[in-house]
Amino acid sequence: MKYIAFWEFCPEDASKVAEKWESRRYKLKTLFPPHSLGGEPKGFTIFESEDEEEIMKYVQHYSPEMSIRIVPIFESSKAVELLKR
Repeated sequence: MKYIAFWEFCPEDASKVAEKWESRRYKLKTLFPPHSLGGEPKGFTIFESEDEEEIMKYVQHYSPEMSIRIVPIFESSKAVELLKR
């Protein structure tokens, strides 16, 4: 399944977030790498996973310095097909 992760952190925690970024021991299958929004300490990334534990580890790794909201995403064409049934 595909997901979009919206993330945000306090500017005071930027160095801690950078350390955690560099110390990652795993990687989710990234479809669109992390992008910042307008130079602010927030942004998003799009990834794919079938493993809930992998997603939980991702969130736990960046906590508490980073707030992360993960939302499943679907291709519009597939959603339309479901509506036709």
